[in-house]
Amino acid sequence: MKIKIAIIVILLLLVGAGFFGMSYINGLDEAYNPNSKEDVLIDIPMGSSTVDIGSILEQNGIIGSASKFKLFSKLNDYDEKYVAGVYLLSPRMTATEICDRIASGETATYRFTVPEGLQVKDIIDIIAKTGHADKTKLQELVNSGDFSDYEFIRNIPEGADNLEGYLFPDTYTIPYGYTEEEIIRAMLSRFEDVYNSEILPAFNQKRDELSYYGVNSVHDILSIAAIIEEETLFPDDKPIVSSVIYNRLEVGMKLQMDPTVLYALGYNKEDVLYSDLEIESPYNTYYVEGLPIGPICSPGLESILAALNPVESNYYYFVLSDKGDGSIKYSENDWEFYEDKEAYYASREDND
Repeated sequence: MKIKIAIIVILLLLVGAGFFGMSYINGLDEAYNPNSKEDVLIDIPMGSSTVDIGSILEQNGIIGSASKFKLFSKLNDYDEKYVAGVYLLSPRMTATEICDRIASGETATYRFTVPEGLQVKDIIDIIAKTGHADKTKLQELVNSGDFSDYEFIRNIPEGADNLEGYLFPDTYTIPYGYTEEEIIRAMLSRFEDVYNSEILPAFNQKRDELSYYGVNSVHDILSIAAIIEEETLFPDDKPIVSSVIYNRLEVGMKLQMDPTVLYALGYNKEDVLYSDLEIESPYNTYYVEGLPIGPICSPGLESILAALNPVESNYYYFVLSDKGDGSIKYSENDWEFYEDKEAYYASREDND
């Protein structure tokens, strides 16, 4: 009888231990604070072990016990699967949810959008306003950073503003923790995608035709595209404005595009004065022959394609129309142009 009782007690103890063990293991997956509304950015450094990660999570209040995290990781085969990065985690997450996220490499991200036609200085402002990059560091990189591992950067002529026209307009999703240089490189890599898939093949196909006009590089194409971007509001106008530029290049006329004067001045205003035209700058197309030394903004793909594919026309002049809607009037000679120009200014006075 005593033996039977002892066996029963032992069995009860084993069952109890097993139950306790299962309860403990199941409890490892419980959220540390299911009611928490807090989300915390957690940086998992490169080379962190499971023990290191558990300590980081415990110190930041995401889990209650680093040792339990280690055990859970071991039992569920997460060891050696964790990926370094910055993650958005919460105490309300279960251990499975936390481990899955860190093992997946789905780091926390933020977004910003760069519209067509912005200058580098404006793009820097957009990035800095996200709160995830330092404006001064971005400016230093733009001015003197080495990005020569990109083929198109090596073709920027000396004297041109570094990176102007090459930070491609798009919406960017950036991982938290990216350095200022990594952000710039993400944008240059986006341009590289478009460069390799759209711009370079089209340029190479038309290289001989373009060289007739003195357009000898993709950098030249971007310089034309940037002017088109600044001068047009509607897509249909882009290839026509492009034709005006090429027509002037063909006969040796100065381009005389007002946005290049404003770029040389360094600020925008509604009307360019005659005194402004005299600024001695390689960007001022009233001052230099042919194309400016580089782009005056970051053109979108539509403007770039228009620069590569001008329509045939006899236009040498254009001005905003008197409709006041951003549309353009084109003319083949200067007297028509002056008539259109006077009509535009008259309509402005009527609307003031």
